Amino acid sequence: MTRHFENELRDLKFSLLAMAGQVEEMIALTHQSLLERSNAKAEQVSVLDKTVDEYELRLDQSCIDLLALRAPFASDLRLIASTLKIVPELERIGDHCCNIARRALTLNPQPPIDLGDSLHRLGAETHSMVRRAVDAFVNGDGEGARTVINDDESVNALYLQIFKDLLKGMLADPLTIERSTHLIIVIKNWERIADQATNIAEFTFKPESNETVLTWSMSGRNNFFIKAFGLFMNCDQMIGGDFEKGLATMKSVSPTTLRPNFVSVPWPPSEP
Repeated sequence: MTRHFENELRDLKFSLLAMAGQVEEMIALTHQSLLERSNAKAEQVSVLDKTVDEYELRLDQSCIDLLALRAPFASDLRLIASTLKIVPELERIGDHCCNIARRALTLNPQPPIDLGDSLHRLGAETHSMVRRAVDAFVNGDGEGARTVINDDESVNALYLQIFKDLLKGMLADPLTIERSTHLIIVIKNWERIADQATNIAEFTFKPESNETVLTWSMSGRNNFFIKAFGLFMNCDQMIGGDFEKGLATMKSVSPTTLRPNFVSVPWPPSEP
Protein backbone atom coordinates (compact mmCIF):
# COMPACT_ATOMS: atom_id res chain seq x y z
CA MET A 1 0.00 0.00 0.00
CA THR A 2 2.87 2.38 0.84
CA ARG A 3 4.48 1.87 -2.56
CA HIS A 4 1.12 2.33 -4.27
CA PHE A 5 0.59 5.58 -2.36
CA GLU A 6 4.06 6.80 -3.33
CA ASN A 7 3.23 6.08 -6.99
CA GLU A 8 0.01 8.07 -6.65
CA LEU A 9 1.89 11.03 -5.17
CA ARG A 10 4.44 10.79 -7.97
CA ASP A 11 1.63 10.77 -10.56
CA LEU A 12 0.11 13.81 -8.83
CA LYS A 13 3.39 15.70 -9.20
CA PHE A 14 3.74 14.64 -12.83
CA SER A 15 0.19 15.79 -13.60
CA LEU A 16 0.83 19.11 -11.87
CA LEU A 17 4.01 19.57 -13.92
CA ALA A 18 2.13 18.68 -17.09
CA MET A 19 -0.53 21.30 -16.29
CA ALA A 20 2.17 23.85 -15.52
CA GLY A 21 3.85 23.00 -18.83
CA GLN A 22 0.62 23.72 -20.70
CA VAL A 23 0.26 27.01 -18.86
CA GLU A 24 3.85 27.99 -19.67
CA GLU A 25 3.19 27.22 -23.32
CA MET A 26 0.12 29.47 -23.16
CA ILE A 27 2.25 32.27 -21.69
CA ALA A 28 4.87 31.85 -24.43
CA LEU A 29 2.25 31.89 -27.20
CA THR A 30 0.55 34.91 -25.65
CA HIS A 31 3.86 36.75 -25.50
CA GLN A 32 4.69 35.85 -29.09
CA SER A 33 1.23 36.79 -30.37
CA LEU A 34 1.85 40.35 -29.16
CA LEU A 35 5.46 40.67 -30.30
CA GLU A 36 5.01 38.98 -33.68
CA ARG A 37 1.45 40.29 -34.15
CA SER A 38 0.37 36.72 -34.85
CA ASN A 39 -3.35 35.97 -34.81
CA ALA A 40 -2.67 32.24 -35.25
CA LYS A 41 -0.75 32.08 -31.97
CA ALA A 42 -3.39 34.14 -30.19
CA GLU A 43 -6.08 31.69 -31.30
CA GLN A 44 -3.95 28.73 -30.19
CA VAL A 45 -4.00 30.09 -26.63
CA SER A 46 -7.76 29.53 -26.40
CA VAL A 47 -7.35 25.94 -27.59
CA LEU A 48 -4.78 25.19 -24.88
CA ASP A 49 -7.01 26.75 -22.24
CA LYS A 50 -9.47 23.86 -22.62
CA THR A 51 -6.66 21.39 -21.86
CA VAL A 52 -5.70 23.38 -18.75
CA ASP A 53 -9.32 23.32 -17.55
CA GLU A 54 -9.37 19.53 -17.96
CA TYR A 55 -6.16 19.23 -15.93
CA GLU A 56 -7.72 21.33 -13.18
CA LEU A 57 -10.72 19.00 -12.86
CA ARG A 58 -8.53 15.89 -12.98
CA LEU A 59 -6.07 17.14 -10.36
CA ASP A 60 -8.83 18.30 -8.04
CA GLN A 61 -10.39 14.85 -8.18
CA SER A 62 -7.02 13.15 -7.62
CA CYS A 63 -6.36 15.26 -4.51
CA ILE A 64 -9.81 14.57 -3.10
CA ASP A 65 -9.40 10.84 -3.70
CA LEU A 66 -6.00 10.80 -1.99
CA LEU A 67 -7.35 12.69 1.01
CA ALA A 68 -10.39 10.44 1.32
CA LEU A 69 -8.79 7.06 0.64
CA ARG A 70 -5.20 7.38 1.88
CA ALA A 71 -5.53 9.61 4.97
CA PRO A 72 -2.14 11.29 4.32
CA PHE A 73 -0.25 13.14 7.05
CA ALA A 74 2.84 15.33 7.54
CA SER A 75 4.61 16.31 4.30
CA ASP A 76 2.32 14.18 2.11
CA LEU A 77 -0.72 16.03 3.42
CA ARG A 78 1.01 19.37 2.86
CA LEU A 79 1.81 18.41 -0.73
CA ILE A 80 -1.79 17.48 -1.50
CA ALA A 81 -3.23 20.53 0.27
CA SER A 82 -0.78 22.87 -1.50
CA THR A 83 -1.61 21.26 -4.84
CA LEU A 84 -5.29 22.00 -4.24
CA LYS A 85 -4.34 25.65 -3.78
CA ILE A 86 -1.88 25.89 -6.66
CA VAL A 87 -4.06 24.28 -9.35
CA PRO A 88 -6.62 27.15 -9.33
CA GLU A 89 -3.74 29.64 -9.56
CA LEU A 90 -2.47 27.90 -12.71
CA GLU A 91 -5.98 27.86 -14.15
CA ARG A 92 -6.33 31.60 -13.51
CA ILE A 93 -3.02 32.22 -15.27
CA GLY A 94 -4.49 30.44 -18.28
CA ASP A 95 -7.55 32.69 -18.13
CA HIS A 96 -5.34 35.80 -18.04
CA CYS A 97 -3.46 34.51 -21.08
CA CYS A 98 -6.79 34.17 -22.91
CA ASN A 99 -7.66 37.74 -21.97
CA ILE A 100 -4.37 39.00 -23.40
CA ALA A 101 -4.74 36.88 -26.54
CA ARG A 102 -8.20 38.33 -27.21
CA ARG A 103 -6.74 41.84 -26.95
CA ALA A 104 -3.92 40.81 -29.29
CA LEU A 105 -6.47 39.83 -31.93
CA THR A 106 -7.90 43.35 -31.69
CA LEU A 107 -4.54 45.14 -31.62
CA ASN A 108 -2.65 43.19 -34.29
CA PRO A 109 -4.38 44.73 -37.37
CA GLN A 110 -3.87 48.26 -36.01
CA PRO A 111 -0.73 50.45 -36.04
CA PRO A 112 1.50 49.59 -33.06
CA ILE A 113 2.17 51.95 -30.16
CA ASP A 114 5.86 52.45 -29.47
CA LEU A 115 6.67 51.32 -25.93
CA GLY A 116 10.27 50.35 -26.57
CA ASP A 117 11.05 46.94 -25.15
CA SER A 118 9.06 47.45 -21.92
CA LEU A 119 6.08 45.33 -23.03
CA HIS A 120 8.44 42.54 -24.08
CA ARG A 121 10.27 42.72 -20.72
CA LEU A 122 7.00 42.61 -18.79
CA GLY A 123 5.94 39.41 -20.55
CA ALA A 124 9.38 37.83 -20.26
CA GLU A 125 9.77 38.59 -16.54
CA THR A 126 6.28 37.32 -15.80
CA HIS A 127 6.93 34.10 -17.72
CA SER A 128 10.16 33.60 -15.78
CA MET A 129 8.37 34.08 -12.46
CA VAL A 130 5.78 31.42 -13.27
CA ARG A 131 8.40 28.90 -14.38
CA ARG A 132 10.60 29.46 -11.32
CA ALA A 133 7.61 29.40 -8.92
CA VAL A 134 6.49 25.98 -10.18
CA ASP A 135 10.05 24.64 -10.07
CA ALA A 136 10.45 25.91 -6.49
CA PHE A 137 7.21 24.25 -5.41
CA VAL A 138 7.99 20.88 -6.98
CA ASN A 139 11.57 20.85 -5.62
CA GLY A 140 10.77 22.33 -2.20
CA ASP A 141 13.18 25.18 -2.96
CA GLY A 142 12.45 27.85 -0.36
CA GLU A 143 15.19 30.22 -1.53
CA GLY A 144 13.99 30.01 -5.11
CA ALA A 145 10.44 30.75 -3.97
CA ARG A 146 11.63 33.80 -2.03
CA THR A 147 13.38 35.11 -5.14
CA VAL A 148 10.10 34.87 -7.05
CA ILE A 149 8.26 36.74 -4.30
CA ASN A 150 10.87 39.52 -4.31
CA ASP A 151 10.78 39.80 -8.11
CA ASP A 152 7.10 40.72 -8.00
CA GLU A 153 8.14 44.25 -7.00
CA SER A 154 10.10 44.77 -10.22
CA VAL A 155 7.14 43.54 -12.29
CA ASN A 156 4.84 45.97 -10.45
CA ALA A 157 7.26 48.82 -11.12
CA LEU A 158 7.46 47.95 -14.83
CA TYR A 159 3.66 47.75 -15.01
CA LEU A 160 3.33 51.24 -13.51
CA GLN A 161 5.95 52.63 -15.88
CA ILE A 162 4.11 51.29 -18.95
CA PHE A 163 0.78 52.49 -17.55
CA LYS A 164 2.15 56.04 -17.17
CA ASP A 165 3.66 55.95 -20.67
CA LEU A 166 0.30 54.92 -22.13
CA LEU A 167 -1.50 57.72 -20.25
CA LYS A 168 0.99 60.28 -21.55
CA GLY A 169 0.50 58.95 -25.06
CA MET A 170 -3.29 59.23 -24.81
CA LEU A 171 -3.01 62.84 -23.61
CA ALA A 172 -0.64 63.69 -26.44
CA ASP A 173 -2.63 61.92 -29.17
CA PRO A 174 -6.34 61.13 -28.58
CA LEU A 175 -6.30 58.84 -31.62
CA THR A 176 -4.31 56.30 -29.56
CA ILE A 177 -6.92 56.09 -26.77
CA GLU A 178 -8.63 52.93 -28.03
CA ARG A 179 -5.38 51.03 -28.63
CA SER A 180 -3.87 52.26 -25.38
CA THR A 181 -6.93 51.11 -23.46
CA HIS A 182 -6.51 47.62 -24.85
CA LEU A 183 -2.82 47.69 -23.90
CA ILE A 184 -3.66 48.79 -20.35
CA ILE A 185 -5.84 45.69 -20.04
CA VAL A 186 -2.96 43.61 -21.47
CA ILE A 187 -0.39 44.85 -18.96
CA LYS A 188 -2.86 44.46 -16.08
CA ASN A 189 -3.30 40.81 -16.99
CA TRP A 190 0.49 40.37 -17.11
CA GLU A 191 0.71 41.93 -13.66
CA ARG A 192 -2.00 39.58 -12.35
CA ILE A 193 -0.11 36.57 -13.75
CA ALA A 194 2.93 37.71 -11.75
CA ASP A 195 0.72 37.89 -8.64
CA GLN A 196 -0.43 34.33 -9.28
CA ALA A 197 3.20 33.21 -9.59
CA THR A 198 3.86 34.86 -6.23
CA ASN A 199 0.97 32.93 -4.70
CA ILE A 200 2.39 29.66 -6.02
CA ALA A 201 5.79 30.52 -4.57
CA GLU A 202 4.22 31.23 -1.17
CA PHE A 203 2.71 27.75 -1.08
CA THR A 204 6.14 26.15 -1.50
CA PHE A 205 6.82 23.69 1.31
CA LYS A 206 10.28 23.68 2.87
CA PRO A 207 10.97 20.20 4.29
CA GLU A 208 13.96 21.34 6.36
CA SER A 209 11.87 23.78 8.45
CA ASN A 210 8.44 22.13 8.20
CA GLU A 211 6.80 25.38 7.02
CA THR A 212 5.69 27.02 3.82
CA VAL A 213 7.29 30.11 2.34
CA LEU A 214 4.01 31.89 3.09
CA THR A 215 4.87 31.55 6.80
CA TRP A 216 8.21 33.25 6.20
CA SER A 217 6.61 35.84 3.94
CA MET A 218 4.07 36.89 6.56
CA SER A 219 6.39 36.87 9.57
CA GLY A 220 9.40 38.43 7.85
CA ARG A 221 7.67 41.59 6.67
CA ASN A 222 6.24 44.68 8.36
CA ASN A 223 2.82 43.35 7.50
CA PHE A 224 0.18 45.76 6.26
CA PHE A 225 -2.66 43.80 7.83
CA ILE A 226 -1.05 43.82 11.27
CA LYS A 227 -0.73 47.60 11.07
CA ALA A 228 -4.29 48.01 9.80
CA PHE A 229 -5.68 45.85 12.61
CA GLY A 230 -3.54 47.82 15.09
CA LEU A 231 -5.08 51.06 13.86
CA PHE A 232 -8.55 49.58 14.22
CA MET A 233 -7.88 48.44 17.78
CA ASN A 234 -5.83 51.54 18.67
CA CYS A 235 -2.89 49.32 19.65
CA ASP A 236 0.50 51.08 19.37
CA GLN A 237 2.56 47.88 19.17
CA MET A 238 0.56 46.51 16.27
CA ILE A 239 0.65 49.87 14.48
CA GLY A 240 4.43 49.57 14.76
CA GLY A 241 4.27 46.13 13.14
CA ASP A 242 5.09 44.14 16.30
CA PHE A 243 2.38 41.48 16.26
CA GLU A 244 3.54 39.53 19.31
CA LYS A 245 3.69 42.53 21.68
CA GLY A 246 0.45 43.86 20.27
CA LEU A 247 -1.30 40.56 20.85
CA ALA A 248 0.01 40.43 24.43
CA THR A 249 -1.30 43.95 25.05
CA MET A 250 -4.71 43.08 23.65
CA LYS A 251 -4.95 40.00 25.88
CA SER A 252 -4.08 41.98 29.03
CA VAL A 253 -6.77 44.66 28.68
CA SER A 254 -10.41 44.77 27.65
CA PRO A 255 -11.31 45.65 24.04
CA THR A 256 -13.11 48.81 25.14
CA THR A 257 -9.90 50.10 26.77
CA LEU A 258 -8.04 49.92 23.47
CA ARG A 259 -10.97 51.06 21.37
CA PRO A 260 -13.77 52.80 23.30
CA ASN A 261 -16.37 52.29 20.56
CA PHE A 262 -15.63 48.56 20.29
CA VAL A 263 -18.80 46.61 21.00
CA SER A 264 -18.20 43.34 22.80
CA VAL A 265 -20.64 40.62 21.71
CA PRO A 266 -21.15 37.72 24.14
CA TRP A 267 -20.65 34.22 22.75
CA PRO A 268 -22.54 32.02 22.56
CA PRO A 269 -25.54 34.35 22.30
CA SER A 270 -28.20 33.96 24.93
CA GLU A 271 -31.52 32.45 24.01
CA PRO A 272 -34.25 35.06 23.27
